[in-house]
Amino acid sequence: MSVETERARVEGQSAPEWTRQAFRGGCGRLSPVFAVAHASDEWVERASVPRPPLPDRERLSWERDYLGPRYDRHLPGLFWANFYGPRYVDLIGRERLLTAPAPVVEEVGKGVLIRLGDDPRAWRTPEYEEVHARVLDHLGREYFFDPADPERPTVAPDWPPDPLGPRDPGPNVEIVKMMGEQTRIFVGDEEVLPTATTKPARKRRPRSR
Repeated sequence: MSVETERARVEGQSAPEWTRQAFRGGCGRLSPVFAVAHASDEWVERASVPRPPLPDRERLSWERDYLGPRYDRHLPGLFWANFYGPRYVDLIGRERLLTAPAPVVEEVGKGVLIRLGDDPRAWRTPEYEEVHARVLDHLGREYFFDPADPERPTVAPDWPPDPLGPRDPGPNVEIVKMMGEQTRIFVGDEEVLPTATTKPARKRRPRSR
């Protein structure tokens, strides 16, 4: 589930205050495996890796691959607000979570909530980065995705086997919108061209030789 706040005030409160309360309340009621709240650009910085060049054009500087984390292998990162449910409490340790050197650490429902500051927009400040590094070292970097080394070994809970068995995740879907051009959608190597018919037409993406 994803919730975005795009206004400065929500329901009479500042956006950060509303997000703090909504995040804490939601985690307490739903008790997810894990949950995070963050500024959108913090996610891009901490949970993505550079996209390789596309066959038919240069990669633009702002284009990033948002498929970096593998939730079955690691947490996507440490962000402004973080909730760890029972599986991660057992894995990391309740005492270690509760002694994290962060401004806000509290038991919420069956898990632990750790918040690194009051305002998610302050994530680029030196003070925030210092807290972020301390908490990451305290909890253990082996539990978290690292965009600088996305394939390094990490530690995750022992997930129960999928009752449906191993499944093909399917082709990667890319949505590309370039300045002054129509939005282009690729499914694997094929470009999907929306038409008036029920099934979209497709054409093969050019490959580099």
